[in-house]
Amino acid sequence: GSIEYVHLSCLRLWIRGRMNLLDTSVSVGSYVYRALPCELCKAIYPTYVTVESERMLLVDVPRTKPPFIVLENMVRDSPQRTSRSLH
Repeated sequence: GSIEYVHLSCLRLWIRGRMNLLDTSVSVGSYVYRALPCELCKAIYPTYVTVESERMLLVDVPRTKPPFIVLENMVRDSPQRTSRSLH
């Protein structure tokens, strides 16, 4: 099948799950921030979307309060492709 349209709230929920941000009732101790591709076409989702001429973040990432550390993971899948993520 083909998916041309998706509910914005459904896409946000899916992305939050992939970033480990689903449980908003507790303080976030850890999450993964990386460019997330569509599972079908592999296109990277944009940071911002426009809804009714209003520009907004696709996913609201929580602000981490100091002190904290950022770990960067870099994986070379092939000589031409490197993937990065922040933890």
